[in-house]
Amino acid sequence: MRPRARGLYYAIDYESYARLADEPGRFHAQWRRQNPCDGISPAGMSLEEYRFGGTNRSGEGDDVILEADGWGHYVGCHLDIQNLTRYASTAYWYQAEPHKPFPPLPPVEARLPRPDE
Repeated sequence: MRPRARGLYYAIDYESYARLADEPGRFHAQWRRQNPCDGISPAGMSLEEYRFGGTNRSGEGDDVILEADGWGHYVGCHLDIQNLTRYASTAYWYQAEPHKPFPPLPPVEARLPRPDE
């Protein structure tokens, strides 16, 4: 038998306006995942060096939450990073159409939970 949820928490924030924009944006959400992450190798590094050392001046390998062009409003994101090995994010925003094409989803096998998750 499945356990039942004992409660549900939610919060709704809203703003009231006398008039809406002439062209309100459409709601968008985009999920991204990298599992395992293609970060640096800890070989030959102390734990402190691995966790806090180094500088990435080129931005190579940075995790992207959202890439958008044009008019819109960023709402927020959910970011999940586990032990520098797994990264997932979902970004939420409103944007006037047309929007930048989404990158293709990874293959199904790459989207499934890994056995140790």
